[in-house]
Amino acid sequence: MADRPEGDVLDQELRCAMSDVAAVPEPAPEFYELFSPTLTLEGEQTMKTNTRYVLIAAAAAVVAIIVGVIAFGSGSEGALDTADLPDTPTTTLPDRAPATTGVDEPSAEDLIGAWSDAFGETWTISDGVIAVELGVVDALIFTASGTTIELIGDECGRDLVGTYSWAIEGDVLSLSLVDDECVDRGKDLDGFELERRELDPLKADRLYGVWSSHWSSPLAETWTISDGTIAVDDGTVPEIAYTATETTIELYQDECGRDVPGTYVWVIEGDVLTLTLVDDECSGRGVDLNGAMFERVRE
Repeated sequence: MADRPEGDVLDQELRCAMSDVAAVPEPAPEFYELFSPTLTLEGEQTMKTNTRYVLIAAAAAVVAIIVGVIAFGSGSEGALDTADLPDTPTTTLPDRAPATTGVDEPSAEDLIGAWSDAFGETWTISDGVIAVELGVVDALIFTASGTTIELIGDECGRDLVGTYSWAIEGDVLSLSLVDDECVDRGKDLDGFELERRELDPLKADRLYGVWSSHWSSPLAETWTISDGTIAVDDGTVPEIAYTATETTIELYQDECGRDVPGTYVWVIEGDVLTLTLVDDECSGRGVDLNGAMFERVRE
């Protein structure tokens, strides 16, 4: 059977509702007495008429409700189209600021200082250079960030880079291997721990004095070191200019000229001064001074 048009359904519903109203029986006389017991016959007729109007109006209201229900319940065509509604404004809350812990972020400057392990190996770390002492002196060149350190030098040479993560807890510095092109160094330093120790007064003025080539050194000369200059007494080398930090000495002039610097790690143990090459653009000087040892003659 074909669906009946929506208008026919509404008309049918309306006729049914009106027939129900017409079928409402006449109220009993007692109903009118509730409003006014003393009404005259004419007044009683008026009340009856008015009451009928009230009932018709009530029935019409019922019909209106029925029509509304049918309209909303007649399927998707009668459903409310939410697209016609105005957009509801939205409020975007600002991003919540990250919580602060009050703990300073790690910095490469935290590495600066003197460290030693349980076997007597000592690392003296300054800006970009690590002087490693364990019987002999090695030099490691490094760059560091807040969480990683890259090393070159020592027995692995300058072409093999090792990358490690580092952390300091209390007074203990620990290294963990990330990647190292020098396999042996990776094995030695993965999990390596050093404990901070008091930094010896490794000030540049400790270099001042007269130093003679150690018996084990290939050099045969005496250095007289004063503030910013080194006088070499063999007569073949002009005065050397230098600058020094707590762990490194940078040499200028001599036979290589002032524009060709050489950088070395220096360590004093007892009365013995040892130099270890970090970088020297004057190759001949680098060969002579790498591993050179001098013994203090006098202050």
